[in-house]
Amino acid sequence: MANRATVCPRSNASNYLLTGLLYCKNCGSTMSGNSYRGGRDKRTYRGYQCTVSAKDKSRCKTKPINADSLERTVKNVITSTLNETIKDPDFALRLHTVFGESVKDEIANLKRQVSELESKAQASIDRALTTSTPTTAEMYEKKAAELMATKKEKEALLSAIERKTETAKRLIDSIKTQTAELTVDAVFSNPVLSREWIHLLVERIDVDDENDDVTITLKI
Repeated sequence: MANRATVCPRSNASNYLLTGLLYCKNCGSTMSGNSYRGGRDKRTYRGYQCTVSAKDKSRCKTKPINADSLERTVKNVITSTLNETIKDPDFALRLHTVFGESVKDEIANLKRQVSELESKAQASIDRALTTSTPTTAEMYEKKAAELMATKKEKEALLSAIERKTETAKRLIDSIKTQTAELTVDAVFSNPVLSREWIHLLVERIDVDDENDDVTITLKI
């Protein structure tokens, strides 16, 4: 799986299913998606590279890992795990619990922030309305607008997590009634849902390119 290659400018993170899950076994740093040129024909490939090695190879000599190969390995492991555990009557409940616990604190924190921002914005608006000084009123109005803008950003994050939660529920429910053995193609037929599956089930992935060693830690 190891590659000797020239790294190209970083590509869009959305093209990489394992973003946020990969760690370099050599130095412990995260690994991010890049495109690189390798092989005899110098073709451009998708890959993952240690963020430390990308900046300073004297600190870590880990080379880029072929993204297609690594993602295929992860998909195979997930599919195999699903087939082993799907017969467990408590499987869906355990998955719901795992995912729910992973986002519970984040959702609660965002809701608290939204509420606090709304209260502060309203307080600034009230002060702007009651002050007799135009300059002061303008200052409070500006502050209220900034607070409301931040509130909208937090609400967007909260909506994204809630949508992700609903997606996870649909994914889990979709396999509860499965009777035939799942295949990689069936589980990962939808690119968007593929990312959700992987991030729902995988805790972290540790990669050692030198020894072709990949350790996948699952949440279930």
